[in-house]
Amino acid sequence: MTTPAHRCVATPPHAVPTVLSAPLSGKQQITPFLPDGPIGEIEADGQCVLVTALAINQANEVIFLSLVGRDTSSSAVLAQLWQGKQLPLSVRKPHLWPPSPHVQRCKELTYTSITSTLPTSKMVHTITMPHTGHIQEGLLHPPTTVSPPPHHAEHRVPVSKERFLFANWDEEEPHSSSFFGHLHAMRIVVLYRGEAELREHWAAELWRRGLRRSLILPCPSLGIRAWRIEPDVLAWNALIGQGVRDGWLPWR
Repeated sequence: MTTPAHRCVATPPHAVPTVLSAPLSGKQQITPFLPDGPIGEIEADGQCVLVTALAINQANEVIFLSLVGRDTSSSAVLAQLWQGKQLPLSVRKPHLWPPSPHVQRCKELTYTSITSTLPTSKMVHTITMPHTGHIQEGLLHPPTTVSPPPHHAEHRVPVSKERFLFANWDEEEPHSSSFFGHLHAMRIVVLYRGEAELREHWAAELWRRGLRRSLILPCPSLGIRAWRIEPDVLAWNALIGQGVRDGWLPWR
């Protein structure tokens, strides 16, 4: 039995499927907090800050970090992190976080931080992530191109770094605009045009098929959801080309 969330009815190329896939369920606004409070604490040079959300890559390196504390304390923790030091992480529910009890940066990535002052408080909220997790950075700074493999000799191929995508802790999928934003940042050729519901169909089909092909991989996280998007531009474009030809990605 065909269900909207998994498969569309087979149709000729470019035709609109009779059943559109269910849209991705994530919200556009991300709130990196669990309902029962912070997930733990990080201490550096005698300064302690609360951790409300954390995500790491396969090497136990930070790809998302949400801190709440005094401005001086948060700055001290981040300064130690940027210097490449491992910082002790005290998790309030250790059974929910089996990875390393330390946090560290990835030396191959550059990071960006966003800080805001909490109302009626001397505390600040700081979110840190790699530039490859920030959609605007990816759109403003396109990847370089190199000569492709011999069987693609007529084109130059964008060399994108792995990208990281986030959603709220209780969501199984991201928002479609966030997903498409990262694909555009990687310079993935998206042929979609037409109505908004077809755009949602494209996002849902590419997301679910990307997961099945391991082009999208979940990352260990707490207080937030995180995924790694493989930077294989040729594989992504091949998936889109197949979808257009086979009809599960309609193009008007």
